[in-house]
Amino acid sequence: MKYKAVGFDYGGVIGGLALDGSDFVAEVAAILGVKKEDIAEDYLGLNSKINCGELKTWHEFWHLFLEHLNRLDALEPVTQLSNDFAKRLNVVDVQMLQLVDKLKDSGLKVGLLSNTSIERGEEMRELKIDTHFDAFLISAEIKMMKPNSESFTHLANQLGVKTNELVFVDDSKHSLSRSKESGFKPILFKNHDQLVEELRQLGIINT
Repeated sequence: MKYKAVGFDYGGVIGGLALDGSDFVAEVAAILGVKKEDIAEDYLGLNSKINCGELKTWHEFWHLFLEHLNRLDALEPVTQLSNDFAKRLNVVDVQMLQLVDKLKDSGLKVGLLSNTSIERGEEMRELKIDTHFDAFLISAEIKMMKPNSESFTHLANQLGVKTNELVFVDDSKHSLSRSKESGFKPILFKNHDQLVEELRQLGIINT
């Protein structure tokens, strides 16, 4: 099979170089004085609202989240943690962007599909991340989230390829969990060199 396009996640692949494997939900739990497991379900449930555009800002998200937990007293420190996390997420891996550019220059289509908020999508555009890609899709803007198949179909359509001609790179096993039913080739991202080797094995990179 000749692959014609490569899609990328943002956080943990293109951006977030300064996160160093930190567990954000665990850090929130520490501020609240609870275990991560105690708030993970609530966090993930509300996270889908901001990632699908139902909530517009992270301030709205944290207010609703902490109100649900009856912990509005923690709004200031949790918001500060969220802001610090956003700054770290905005640290871009230049080597990865160079790889994206190399793939694009070789004639492949390249796209970005990120489960994130309208706010963060705007921040990524301010960083000019979008200029490296043929398609730049933010879940809160398109109202679709990974791992749902329609999000990958939409990406393929935007790139002008069939889904089975698409390779998608993500650091989340969950985001790649429906690759068989969606039809794309998944690559679980660990680091730049590992990705280059896997792309070489697929015949996407020749040298």
